[in-house]
Amino acid sequence: MNGRTKESTIPPEDGPQKTNFNSNAFKVASFDRPKSLQNRKLIALIRNGERIDRVFPEWLNLNFTDTGKYLPTDLNQPIEMLQRSGGVGDYLDDSPITEIGGLTSHILGRSFRLHDIWPLQKIFCSPSLRCVQSSVSFVKGLNKDIKICIEPGLFDWTKWYKAIPKLVFDFLNA
Repeated sequence: MNGRTKESTIPPEDGPQKTNFNSNAFKVASFDRPKSLQNRKLIALIRNGERIDRVFPEWLNLNFTDTGKYLPTDLNQPIEMLQRSGGVGDYLDDSPITEIGGLTSHILGRSFRLHDIWPLQKIFCSPSLRCVQSSVSFVKGLNKDIKICIEPGLFDWTKWYKAIPKLVFDFLNA
């Protein structure tokens, strides 16, 4: 054992076999830290879940009516969309995450909880909608009461944008 994985033997493949999920026939990843590191601070850097604009590039044109009503056309698209002060245009540079993006973030949080990656004291988050949504899903997976600190300095490099987008502050100030 190397401290990272717990190894076991895998039965030879001599034809069809029943899979016994209770056996030790699988490698199980673990986050075991050597005792010398257990009292040190841990910083985990997590970006954001799958973005809707990366999976559905035309989503703004296809999923919003002329009156601004949101209609999802795929099960991986969010069921509902937040109303933004600037309307649909505010989503152009600040898109939400997909259902899979939220689920992935939730599973990551659950993984932190199940593998005792503690003490997790603070979560710092970019003000972009996708990062806030990912952080919220992550905290739900943790199943712990941890506050999310929104830090404007964590937003993308603003030279990538023609204009600085109206960020999630719309929702916080509402």
